[in-house]
Amino acid sequence: MAAYSSIMEQVAQFDDITWPELMSHLAREDKSHTKVGEDELPLEYRCDDVEVVNPDANVHKLSLLRIEARHAQGSSTEAILAVSAALRQAVADTHRILDAHGANTSMNLTAHHLQQTWHVPCRQMGCDASNMHDVFVASHRQTMALFQTNAVAHMRLEIKQRVKMDLRVQRFIAEHGHKGQFPFFRPSQTSSDSAASAYGEKGRDGVISVVLPTMKVLVDSDESRALRLVDLEQFEKIRQQVEEEATADSHSEAHDDGDHVKAALRSLEDDEQEQDEEVHHEEDEEEHGDEAMSPETDSDEEEPEPLQTKDAHQLALLKTSGEIAEVEMGEVEDESSWGRRRRRRRRRRRRRRRRRWLRRRRRRWLRKVWRRVKQAVVRWAKKFFECFGQYSKWDAVGYTKSFGGNFGLSFGFSGGHSGSIKELISGRMFSSGWVSINFGMAVGTSGEWWWGGVGVSGGVSCSSGVTCRLGVSVGAIGCGWWDVGINPVCPFDLSTWGIKCQASRGGTLLVTCCGVDLVTGKNNCR
Repeated sequence: MAAYSSIMEQVAQFDDITWPELMSHLAREDKSHTKVGEDELPLEYRCDDVEVVNPDANVHKLSLLRIEARHAQGSSTEAILAVSAALRQAVADTHRILDAHGANTSMNLTAHHLQQTWHVPCRQMGCDASNMHDVFVASHRQTMALFQTNAVAHMRLEIKQRVKMDLRVQRFIAEHGHKGQFPFFRPSQTSSDSAASAYGEKGRDGVISVVLPTMKVLVDSDESRALRLVDLEQFEKIRQQVEEEATADSHSEAHDDGDHVKAALRSLEDDEQEQDEEVHHEEDEEEHGDEAMSPETDSDEEEPEPLQTKDAHQLALLKTSGEIAEVEMGEVEDESSWGRRRRRRRRRRRRRRRRRWLRRRRRRWLRKVWRRVKQAVVRWAKKFFECFGQYSKWDAVGYTKSFGGNFGLSFGFSGGHSGSIKELISGRMFSSGWVSINFGMAVGTSGEWWWGGVGVSGGVSCSSGVTCRLGVSVGAIGCGWWDVGINPVCPFDLSTWGIKCQASRGGTLLVTCCGVDLVTGKNNCR
């Protein structure tokens, strides 16, 4: 539920903020551009529908409905769903009240109607009914309460209605921003901010609990696809960190393994060299034996004719003894050849054992390397989603300027010191100080009173301790601006350059964030 809510927040912001901005820009670039429906897209650009991927997906939907109905039977769940119903009714009344506000309508009267509308829901949610910004922030507490009910449909509808209501309020501020402050739009309470931050943290943790097991399975099943999903430059940094975190024991073990492998390879080379020497030695012995036998076998002398004697028994004994000698010589040769075969078999067995040992060591080494790669991929995924879904608020007052209707920029300066009052009284120079530049910008639709699209907020903070850091956060925003005039934050009148001093307030769930050390160049950008 937490992961689903975090992803649904991003989807709702994309549907209501980013996608309309994309369509409007495409329409301005190409006058013949028409909005293309899902059915008109080519097949290769369509999203896979659940029913197409899994024909039995309807069973899963029915199971979700059964789970939701079963959990709705409890008394606590009924109370949570009752608050959700009251919240939906109040959102609908808010749209009606803001739409009914005319040019001559009192802003205080509109604020009174809004307070009456949110009086009952805020008693349950713990929000300030007279402050629409606090209502928006505190409503995250109610959505977080739906986690324990498994009411998927209620949570999805509640998220979409909250995003639409906040955009409607911000649009109302942009439409009437020239009138100055709004009595029903003030800073939110600390408890509401804490609830929204806890909601974002739970959603982020839920997404990570789903993404990390998925990445582990993907790395095991399809390595190339897993690596295509990661930033290879950032992945290389994480991989180096994983290698640097290896302990001294693992390094010594790897060194010992390398020595064992080298010893085994040298042993195999020695065996092969010994075998070659033995083969040459046997060939030399055979050639030497042939040369020794050649005078007897190749002699040109005529063999003596057999003796004609009456003692045939002695002749038979002589022949038998000769045959026995020949048999004994053959047995000696057989024994020597059998010994050579036995030595060869022994050497072959030793080589096979060493080769098997080398293969095992090689597989073990590859598994160890692959475990490190897998660990680096998983760590990259965890780092990439570190800021995903976290709640970020802004309460900006400063100079603003829009450029061409597509890009808007606001900025402000602040500074200070860390010296003591005693140093100030004594007239000594401060030992240290700091300066900070805060900025915000939007890419999309950026007018005089309205910014919508992708918002980037951040700041540069430098101190006398030779430290200078840049922090950046990115998320979808829709915010209205109102005039605040000359004040301590904007002491100069820059209206002749088209720069106004304006204020804006709101909150969003981040997509990513980044921090850069401008001195060392190190960063943790996702």
